Amino acid sequence: QISISEKKNNIIFGFTGKYIYGRLVNLNQELINNNWRTESFYDDKAKGFSFDFSGIYKKGNIIGGVCFYDLLSKIYWENSSNKNIEKRVSYGVQTNTENYLFYASILQKPKFKTKKEYHFGYEKRIVSKKSILNLRTGFYSCDFKSQDDIFFTFGTSYMLKSFKIDIAIINTKWMIDNSQYIATISFGK
Repeated sequence: QISISEKKNNIIFGFTGKYIYGRLVNLNQELINNNWRTESFYDDKAKGFSFDFSGIYKKGNIIGGVCFYDLLSKIYWENSSNKNIEKRVSYGVQTNTENYLFYASILQKPKFKTKKEYHFGYEKRIVSKKSILNLRTGFYSCDFKSQDDIFFTFGTSYMLKSFKIDIAIINTKWMIDNSQYIATISFGK
C-alpha cells in the first residue's frame, strides 16, 4: 500500500492506495458412518485494488478523526464474479500525552442505521533517543451482551528510525485457539 498525506494547520488528510492479492480455499466435509465425505471444495485466487480517505483534527492533546475505507475498490477473481469491497467508515477520538493514549471509535457501514462496532483502547509508549516501543491493549464489540461477542486485542510495536515491526493478537473468550495473529513490517516516517 502507498499512503500520501498533507497537513494544513490543525487538519491532516490523506489517501491510501492498496494493491490486493490473495487466495481463498475452503473445504467442507461431513462425517457419515466414521467416514469423511466432501460436501464442497472452493479454491480461487483474487487480485484487486482499493482506495481509502482519512482526515483528523488536532487541538491540544485531543484528536478527532474519520476514515472512509474502500471508497473505490474492485476484486478480480480468477473463477468467480468480480466484486467491490464493502465500504466502511470509522470515526473516533483519542487523548494522549508523550507516554500514553486512550481512544474510542466506531466502525460501521456508511449508512447510519447499520450495525456499529465499538472500539476502546489504551497504548503505552516508551521513547528513547533512537527508538519507540508501544504496548497496546483494547477491546471491541457490537453489543457487549456476552463474552462470546467481545474481542480483546493486544499488541506491541518497535520502531527504530524509519523501520517498524508490529505484532498484534485478537482474542475472544480468553482462549488461545480463538486467537488471530498479525505481524507487519513497515518503513517510513
